[in-house]
Amino acid sequence: MTADNFQSKTGEADGLALLSTGGQAMGRRGIPVGIREDGQPMTFDPWQDVEDGKIPAPIFMTTGEIKFGKTGLQKIVQIRGTLLSAGDRPIRVAVDGFKRNEGIPEYAPVAEALGAETIDLSTARLNMFDPLMGMTQPSELAISRDTVSYLRAQANTPAIVTDSESTALRVAIEEMHRRFDNGGDLPSVLHLLQVLNNHQDLTPILPDGNVMNMPRLEFSSACIALMHAFMRLDGGDYGNMIGGTNSLADPFRKRIVSLDFSRINDRERILVQSLLWGWRHAFIQQNMDEFIIDGMFGDENHEQWKYAVYTRQMYAYVKQVRMSGGFIMLSSHWLGDFTSLNEWASGMLKHVSGFFFGRTPKEETDKLRERFGDEEMTDRFVEELHTLPKYHFVYYVPGYPPEKFKVVPTPWELALIDSDAANRRMLGQN
Repeated sequence: MTADNFQSKTGEADGLALLSTGGQAMGRRGIPVGIREDGQPMTFDPWQDVEDGKIPAPIFMTTGEIKFGKTGLQKIVQIRGTLLSAGDRPIRVAVDGFKRNEGIPEYAPVAEALGAETIDLSTARLNMFDPLMGMTQPSELAISRDTVSYLRAQANTPAIVTDSESTALRVAIEEMHRRFDNGGDLPSVLHLLQVLNNHQDLTPILPDGNVMNMPRLEFSSACIALMHAFMRLDGGDYGNMIGGTNSLADPFRKRIVSLDFSRINDRERILVQSLLWGWRHAFIQQNMDEFIIDGMFGDENHEQWKYAVYTRQMYAYVKQVRMSGGFIMLSSHWLGDFTSLNEWASGMLKHVSGFFFGRTPKEETDKLRERFGDEEMTDRFVEELHTLPKYHFVYYVPGYPPEKFKVVPTPWELALIDSDAANRRMLGQN
């Protein structure tokens, strides 16, 4: 990883001095995040650490008590990482902005300063079957099944998808793509509904070439049941949020993309994020370099891991990233947020290579000891985690000495991360 001229991009020589010692420039190898206890700049290079064999994949988790700086650290790494280069091109970054603080999405000032393309997901009308996003028909079938299960569960009805419904979905998705390939409409939820509604015109030959082995009445009943579920995505209680015909291919090609989740509710967010994870997974599987991101930053997403439609898609993406080299930096209060949910959430943690620990209470350090062992989580290390001041963190990779450092924003960065009351408290301001 090479550093562009940070000063030329921020215009802040004074800010650079905070991250240097003597005549040593800030731009040491990797992303500079603060000052270590010995006064040296604290930097980390997620990709180089993989090359050196220090970590298996550049996937990180930031944890700590509320109001002690998790989001501030995430923003610092995001800002400085975005100003670096990957080979001969700038790093491509995606940002998820959830909460609204004082009227704006939390990451909006950072996204705007970095020139991000911001997508308001409440009005984007995502196309679930967008052929430009690289999802294979088996992938579309998988996320369709999970979506139906989720919609039914939210309506307090049995969430199971029957074998007959799976067959009907396979036939309908195949038919949508056949029509599109022959110059028809762009596949969408509306198109799927139309195909299901005209099920009597469909051939009984399945996509694998086998004859459909079920009575026509059973097939019809399955189509009708699926229509009841998917109609909720096309003008129903989920609006047209992911029932549209628009393609986000052009915005997703931008170097920096900011996804604004702040105007949609929690149950809508589950479906939207699940679809986005499915697309990201497809980008990597299909080697769609124009979409593949180098760095992805997410905040407080553990609640979504309760739902299978979300966990399966993100888990598949995280596993793929381990092989492709994408950089992920997630944030949560505690690792226990994930381990207590389900096997998918707990399994995801196995793919996390490094941790940024902020102030940590005893209950959580007890769990860390269970996870990493007493030799790693020594009494001294644990006591240090209990007493970390605001905006101080420990960078920890299992098997390596922990590195304690203080986050040091430049004045330019302060204006960006000081965008809400929580981050003002983190920085010790009133």
